[in-house]
Amino acid sequence: MKKLRLLFCLALLSLAVPQTLLAWNDGDTFTQSGITYMVKSAEDATLRAMGYTGTAASLTIPSTVNQGDETFTVTEIYSQDNKLYDWPSTLTAVTLPNTIVSVWGYAFTGSSITRLYLPPSVSYFAAQWQLPSTLKYIYTSSNNPYYQSKDSVLYTKGMKSLVFCPPAYDKFSNGTFTVPSGVDSICCNAFGRNQKLTTLSIPASVSAIGYPVGDTSQQIGGYNIAGASKVFTTINVDANNPYYTSVSGVLLTKDRK
Repeated sequence: MKKLRLLFCLALLSLAVPQTLLAWNDGDTFTQSGITYMVKSAEDATLRAMGYTGTAASLTIPSTVNQGDETFTVTEIYSQDNKLYDWPSTLTAVTLPNTIVSVWGYAFTGSSITRLYLPPSVSYFAAQWQLPSTLKYIYTSSNNPYYQSKDSVLYTKGMKSLVFCPPAYDKFSNGTFTVPSGVDSICCNAFGRNQKLTTLSIPASVSAIGYPVGDTSQQIGGYNIAGASKVFTTINVDANNPYYTSVSGVLLTKDRK
């Protein structure tokens, strides 16, 4: 009799737990309208958009997605380097909702998008590693408190850090890009995969090169601002820069180490 009572109580308890809490776990995936999603947080009902299996040339990622009784909010663009999730080469345009908070590495890998607009909600951008080589323009909302763009180049708000120059960016003067005066750091892989840039000019204001966005405590890959696929022909540093110098077009610290 006690065993039957225990089983009855457990059955009632299971009925009292919302079905949505039982149905989803962090890391679960599903596909809807061709977009593959991963549950980032079942508790918070948030999703990562991981890839696209459709054939449309233009794609609008929704702000919310319904699955059964659950309504999820799409907060991240997040792909993985193991190619389990990808974006097709036929995809040339993507619109992000104003719920996206983070755009991670390998976002839109495999696609052929030419421009990317970051809505005001985006507070973290680390997609410079593998954004498609077709990307030419990157824009931000003027209301974004974290990032801004100038001439299609992405900076942190106030233009203190140069975050990313798109791979297909071609607004160079004779292959030269001059970092604006006042920029104090150039992020790791900021010029990754750009095959049209040959010369980089660094102003006196730059004090950190090759660091993650917003973190100058950990340098990634030495002075890796171009990525493994590109080496500048020449890097010039303003003579008044107290941290860096260049010798015969080669970037060195001021003590030439």
